[in-house]
Parts: sequence; C-alpha cells; structure tokens
Amino acid sequence: MNRFARSAKENQKAGCPQMENREKVAIEDIITDYPEGITITGVGFITLEDDVAVFNFAEDEGVFFFGGKVLTDLAKSWLAEIGEGDVKKMNEELTKDGGCMLKLSRKKNKKNQFYTAYEVIGD
Repeated sequence: MNRFARSAKENQKAGCPQMENREKVAIEDIITDYPEGITITGVGFITLEDDVAVFNFAEDEGVFFFGGKVLTDLAKSWLAEIGEGDVKKMNEELTKDGGCMLKLSRKKNKKNQFYTAYEVIGD
C-alpha cells in the first residue's frame, strides 16, 4: 500500500472514538425506545459548522447519536468542569461516576422549531 492509500485509509474513519464500530441512531428513536431515559456513558465531539457532541449510552453500546444544541451545550459544560478541555479525562470521570441518566424529549421553541430537551433522572 502506497503512502497515499495509507493516508486515505487512516482518514477514512472520520469522526471521534464514540462513533467507531457503532451505528448512528436518531434521537427520536431513542425517545421512543427508551421512554424512561438513558445513561450517558461517553461523549466526543466532531466539527461540522460548529462542534457537535456525539454520545454513547449504556442501554445500547452498539450505537451513537448526535446531540443538538441543547445536548452539545451540556457536553461542553461537562468538559469545562474538567478545566483542561480533556475529553478523555471527562469520559473517565463520567464512567467513574456511573454515567449520567437523562430522559430525552422533543419540544418546540418560540419560533415553533423542534429541539431535544432533557430531564436529569436520579440524583
């Protein structure tokens, strides 16, 4: 394999570790399939027009989902709490604490646009 093919193969798996070897699932499906909520166990970020959070959850480790603005802002606040912008350390702390249980829902804003909201479950 020449250097160009090797480079193409290395760059083929764009994204973040939370996406690797997992299938994408829509938030609407999570809301339907897990009406009592999910336990967030991993978070990563990819850059599109802006950073977007990518989540894993304990109830189905074979999938990931993209967070909208509200969930991405939540993930960024978690990252800021770590203080070093260290995603790996944030995920270690998230795992150590047993994840974060959230119940997701769809709501409309004042402009009549849908967004994903969450409610913290448990503590």
